[in-house]
Amino acid sequence: RQHSAQTRWVVLNLTGEAKSWTLPEASGATAVLLTTESTPPTINGNALPLRPNEGVILAI
Repeated sequence: RQHSAQTRWVVLNLTGEAKSWTLPEASGATAVLLTTESTPPTINGNALPLRPNEGVILAI
C-alpha cells in the first residue's frame, strides 16, 4: 500500500467580520494557507499577529 507524501492544503481567507475560525478535524488537511483582512484573526482559539493583507502558512 502506497502512501502519498502530498501536502493537503486548506486556503482560508478571513474577511470582514470572520475573525475566528476552527479547522475541521475531518478535513484531511495537513497545512493551512491563511490570509486575512482582519486584525488580528483567531484560529483554534489562538490569536495570530497578522496585519491586514498578510498571510501565514500553518502546518498542522
